Amino acid sequence: MSDPLINRRLGRYQIEAEIGRGGMARVYRAVDTILQRQVALKVLSPQLGDDAALAQRFEREAITAANLRHPAIITIFDVGEAEGIKYIAMEYIAGRTLQDVLVERKRLSLPQTIGVLRPVAEALDYAHGRGAIHRDIKPHNILIERDGRVLLTDFGIAISLADNGQRLTRPVASWARLNMCRPNWPRASASPARATCIHLASSPSRRWPDVCLSKARPHN
Repeated sequence: MSDPLINRRLGRYQIEAEIGRGGMARVYRAVDTILQRQVALKVLSPQLGDDAALAQRFEREAITAANLRHPAIITIFDVGEAEGIKYIAMEYIAGRTLQDVLVERKRLSLPQTIGVLRPVAEALDYAHGRGAIHRDIKPHNILIERDGRVLLTDFGIAISLADNGQRLTRPVASWARLNMCRPNWPRASASPARATCIHLASSPSRRWPDVCLSKARPHN
C-alpha cells in the first residue's frame, strides 16, 4: 500500500521519501520550500493525533531537543501542525543508524566503539547539565553521517528535571526497550541519568562492558 504522504506537501514541506519509522511516528526526507533546504520531517501517525498524552509527548520531544545546542545532538528547525497532522522538522542526516552498522558488521572494533560512544557521551553530559535526560539510548537513535559525524536523536521519552522529572510515557516504556536490557540493568531506584549512561555503554554491543564513557560526574 502506497504512503499517501509521499510526494505531498505538508505545510511548507514537500515530502519526498520515507527514511525511518517507529511505533508512533514516521520520518521522511523532505524539502523546506521556503528555505530551500532538505530536512528530516518526523510525522506523528494520524491515528494517534487524538491521543492527548502522545501528542504532548511529541511536542515535548521537539521542545526538549530544540533547547539543546550541541554538535552531537540533532538540530530541530520547526514544530507544527498542518491538515491535522503534527510534525517536527529537523536536520537531515545523510548516513545510517548505529543499528544499521551493527547489522552489517555485527560488532565494532575498540577504536570504532570509542569513536561512537565519545560524542554521544559528551552530548548526554551536555543534556544532563541542562536538566534533560534522554532515557532511550539505543543503536536506532544514534546516527552516523557519511563523513563519520555521530549524532544523538529521538528525545521522545526524555524527561526534564526542570519539570520535576515529569514522565510523558506509559509505564511499559518507562526505562528501555526490553530487547536491549541486560541482566545488571539498573533498578527503578537508580537515577534516570545514571541509567542512561549505563544504557549508552551497552549500545554498540550487548557484550560491551557496562562502563559509561561520559566525562560527567556520577549522578546520585
